[in-house]
Amino acid sequence: MAQNNVNGFTVNAGQMKDTDGALRSDLLYTANAAGAKIYLRQTGISFCYYKNEEDTLLKDSAARFDMNFNSSSSQLQVVGEDILSNKSNFFIGSVAFPNVNEYGKVVYQNLWSNIDLVVSIDENGFNFSYNLKKGANPTDIKIDYVGTKSLNPNAKSTLVNLPFGNLLNVTNYSIKQLNPTKNKPTISSSINSSKLSQLSVGNYSSSSEYEISQAVVAPNAAPVPPPSTTNKWSTYYGGSLDDEVTDVYVHTDSSILVTGVTTSTNFPRSLLPYDNTYDGLGDIFVIKFNKNRERLFATFINGSDQDISSQIACNSLGEIYFVGNTKSSNYFILGSGSEYRRSRGANALGRPIGFITKMNANGSAITWSSYVNANEYIIMNGLAITSDNKVYVSGFREGIHGAESNATQTNGSAYHQSNASVVGKFPGYFSRFTSGHVQDWASYFGGTQNTFLSSCAVDQNNNFIILGTTTNTGSASCGVLTNGNLPICGATNAYKQFNNGGARDFIITKFNTNGIITWSTLYGGTGSENQENYFLPNSLTTDENGDIYVVGSTTGNIPGPSSYSGQTTYGGGLSDGILLRFGSVGNPKFATYIGGDNTDVATCVKTYPEYGYAVGGNTMSSNFPIFPRTDSYFDGSLGGSQDGFLSEYTVSNSKFLATYFGGTSNETLNTIGIGKNGTSIVMGGKTNSDDYDYEDPAGSLDYTDISANGLNDGFVADLFYYCGNICRTIGDEDRIASTFKMYPNPTNNLLTVDLGSLANNAQISIINYTGQLVLDQKIEAGISKKEFDCSNLSKGVYLVTLLNNNTTSSLKLIIQ
Repeated sequence: MAQNNVNGFTVNAGQMKDTDGALRSDLLYTANAAGAKIYLRQTGISFCYYKNEEDTLLKDSAARFDMNFNSSSSQLQVVGEDILSNKSNFFIGSVAFPNVNEYGKVVYQNLWSNIDLVVSIDENGFNFSYNLKKGANPTDIKIDYVGTKSLNPNAKSTLVNLPFGNLLNVTNYSIKQLNPTKNKPTISSSINSSKLSQLSVGNYSSSSEYEISQAVVAPNAAPVPPPSTTNKWSTYYGGSLDDEVTDVYVHTDSSILVTGVTTSTNFPRSLLPYDNTYDGLGDIFVIKFNKNRERLFATFINGSDQDISSQIACNSLGEIYFVGNTKSSNYFILGSGSEYRRSRGANALGRPIGFITKMNANGSAITWSSYVNANEYIIMNGLAITSDNKVYVSGFREGIHGAESNATQTNGSAYHQSNASVVGKFPGYFSRFTSGHVQDWASYFGGTQNTFLSSCAVDQNNNFIILGTTTNTGSASCGVLTNGNLPICGATNAYKQFNNGGARDFIITKFNTNGIITWSTLYGGTGSENQENYFLPNSLTTDENGDIYVVGSTTGNIPGPSSYSGQTTYGGGLSDGILLRFGSVGNPKFATYIGGDNTDVATCVKTYPEYGYAVGGNTMSSNFPIFPRTDSYFDGSLGGSQDGFLSEYTVSNSKFLATYFGGTSNETLNTIGIGKNGTSIVMGGKTNSDDYDYEDPAGSLDYTDISANGLNDGFVADLFYYCGNICRTIGDEDRIASTFKMYPNPTNNLLTVDLGSLANNAQISIINYTGQLVLDQKIEAGISKKEFDCSNLSKGVYLVTLLNNNTTSSLKLIIQ
């Protein structure tokens, strides 16, 4: 079977002849893709398959499948574009056809009126892209299927059965508006008895421009990858009442865990859920999707009263943990032996109380579950799991009203604050459990004023970080204070603020693995941080270097933004979102406002390994500072009174995307998860828009609900993200210290690389912005300067990396 030739399309320069030696002038280009030899004709595209018979006396048998253009335009021209550097040479008998050109793509210009067709190939299949200009009519696109044994259309693709058993998947059409509005176009297709494919497009405007895509994929090929930073899958999720996704988590195998709360008795569950019965005034749900976004399970978790989950994660074994709060007196409690297991105390009856629950990886059973600090009103927001499967939880609780047993747990010299210094107030609280579910460290964290812990995280070395807001002030100490203040301490260059600048400030504290504070500070401006909002469990994260990222909101001026390249001034309205970044020892690195002239709140932040980070939140500002990136998902306008927003930054804090996310009514974005290698941004929240931007990818078996139900539906969205190496090269002095030079830069011709002290045993690589290696060359010994011809490189940003004796240095190259 023919393999994909990802080099491109070979033009017919006279080398294509029939068996009698006559020129086949009707064949314009040829390529190998989707397991076939493909021929491009004026009137269509032919896929030819060849089968070697076991009987050598018989000739090879062949099957041909055509996709013919029905009623094409008389103005059609077929043009090869993106000429490739490699050439082909042919010898037909004694006639030579040297230096035959190959092209990266072929364009059928004006195939139908105002419609161009661009065809291309990649490692998976053969791709169609219909470009609809203003005035085009999408119903003009008609394709005749010729030469098939049978056609089996389904919701995702059309299975083409060829005469001697070859199978092809022709994916269903997808449509993208190039100048997107809230009125999202829809597309469907049908194939009649004559095997003619026709389109039906909804919400179409002839004054806009569109791109319609389709692909032909061999069944054993991987799915055609989506383009960079696009909505590759998103879905409503809910029943007939009120549903909300509170957290998502992307595992290393690219599966997605989703949790939230529902009041819908008909909330969609899987066939064999752990719990199939709605019970109470609001139930927790847990859902798992695999890497193809097929639903593996969906289940209730509940008692007889209100139950709410805050955060979900899994350990290295794939076992699922989630934390939250319940008013149920009969919430599921399970444990044995020395496992931490608490029953609800009498003082806590009728009040919300925190819990931690563990399920097995396939969702079929709860394997451990307990209330946390069970005698009083308590809120559990934070959850973090270390690489050795220890589990941290954090939150806050009402002041002590009576005897409290087993509320705290000492652990050597670890920070340990008892209830004595926080009586009558709302202190923070955190606890650590071993992989065997034994509590080995727990402490209050507070002073004489309120301290609400909203989030926690662990870094690459399993250090523990907490984030909260407080009305306390600070004192210079790393230990428990007796004067009612919070500890403020750290290295000489760490950020240390002792007195809150407004009504409420952030408190950020880092503990080492022994529970000893290594850095702690208040952070605040002239207003309040996270005013009246204690529930931001995804507002703290770390990266692979131990940097700490904090998001939230402020009502006034904060210290820092004027020193950095972000948004340096308060946007207006009731609040602005804010983003803070500190180094691993607490040294300040970046601070910015995020917002327009109305209310804006940053709710969640996650980092991409090596490449950067993403911030999500909610905005009511019609002038939210959007930042379009031409090859990205982008929504440029506010719908309803509130939309979600997504902002993306490079490692060096340069913003490269900021977009609204929502339909024409209201959305709340609660959470972001980042997939393996940073290629997926998974977002979750709730929507009451009838036109939420769902995406049902063709050719896959994903779970997709395209209809809104009830007051609010939960939503899950998976944006494919590929930043390549550009995200860690733009101004990234912290991570890349280059000891070689190159010039001129920018260039469009020759580039000289001066190796300097790295001249011996050096190797130079050039990588484009999608991460593709375009050059990899060993430099001969004794050469200190090397010249490269860059005239064939496309315009854009590249990474030039020099490797010498396991030392790597990199510089950004701009091709004009």
